[in-house]
Amino acid sequence: MSQRRVVADSSSIILLHKVKLFETFTHLYNMVITGQVYGELLAGAKEGSTQLRSWLHERVEQCILNGSLAGMGRGESSVIALYLEGGGDFVLLDDKKGAMYCKKLGIPFINSLLVPRILYFAGVINEVTMQEATRLLIKEGYYSPQIINKAENITASDLHHFFPHA
Repeated sequence: MSQRRVVADSSSIILLHKVKLFETFTHLYNMVITGQVYGELLAGAKEGSTQLRSWLHERVEQCILNGSLAGMGRGESSVIALYLEGGGDFVLLDDKKGAMYCKKLGIPFINSLLVPRILYFAGVINEVTMQEATRLLIKEGYYSPQIINKAENITASDLHHFFPHA
């Protein structure tokens, strides 16, 4: 069975790296990024971006879109565009406008806060690891209380579509 393709934005990549789930996630999924996302990692002084650059360089795919969608940044816009061009099975992004756009178009997406639960429900990590990663993501990310509550109460069946080999 082939790995599922995930189109990811820079914020999600860095958050997963900070909570030490990046390597686990990328062993289970074929993560791809756009040139715009790679450019954000090159230009930014975000913690963890330096270590990720060489690995991510081999995962860059181009999309046709060369601008932005619905008031989103170029990185998030390119992630959605690459998905719409057939570049992935779902989207991983931590951007409110991007999430709203995905909902509007029916694009399957998750944010980084859901990754520990997916890995736990799929039997990849244990409950303690899931709880610690979730705690760190809440600390490091910019999640509203509503998003945190939704993530804490989401079920395995709600997330089944995002399991490594759904």
